[in-house]
Amino acid sequence: TIGTMVSTTGEVTLGVNTTAAPITEPIIFTTGVCADTVLVSTLPVPAVTLAGPGGEFCAGDQAITLTGVPAGGTFSVDGVSTTPFDPATLGAGYL
Repeated sequence: TIGTMVSTTGEVTLGVNTTAAPITEPIIFTTGVCADTVLVSTLPVPAVTLAGPGGEFCAGDQAITLTGVPAGGTFSVDGVSTTPFDPATLGAGYL
């Protein structure tokens, strides 16, 4: 299993799949006389790389478009989605 937990209110918290393949596990809900089973599949966490310029960025540098591999994710700084990335929006010594 991947550490799936079910609270007393029925909230399901899934663990992180660190394997190379999907993991399917049953979650069984019971309420006294009734029971139900749900199969939940968790996909593995992909290995993500940043394509494009690397290294240091200075506040005066041009904004750049960030590209990740595999595609489909988002980039964020302090919880705010940021594409393109503008180094001027960060304070000195941030990265």
